[in-house]
Amino acid sequence: METSYLISFLAILISGLSALYARHAVKEAMRSNEIAIHNERLRIFKGILELRGELSRHGVNIKEHDLFGYYENVQLSEFYYNETIHKKIKEYFDTAWEVVKQHDLWEAAESKEDRDKLVAKTYEILKESRQQVEKLEAQMKEHLRLIKS
Repeated sequence: METSYLISFLAILISGLSALYARHAVKEAMRSNEIAIHNERLRIFKGILELRGELSRHGVNIKEHDLFGYYENVQLSEFYYNETIHKKIKEYFDTAWEVVKQHDLWEAAESKEDRDKLVAKTYEILKESRQQVEKLEAQMKEHLRLIKS
């Protein structure tokens, strides 16, 4: 009987250790997944920073082709950020797109008065986009923090 108790005890001990190992493996897998998601979020964040740089560099003279490369970040943000941040990223991209459209409109304006109004509106949109992206960046940074304080 003593041998059967010993075998039972060892079986229980081994199963307990296996459960602890499995629990640790699950935590590590979750951490690994969190890091992979973090890398994608970081890539999208960098894309928004690059878009901000393009918009700052070109201002009202930004062209459609300057924006195309950043649309992928807008689309991917839906999967890696919460809905609020995704909407703000999309709004920022749409604002940049609006600058392009307004520029095209004032290039085609027939009168100087119309052109001046459209130019003023374009600069106002550009100014709003700067405020918009500062708030967006702060939210994205908070979402990107791996270690919460």
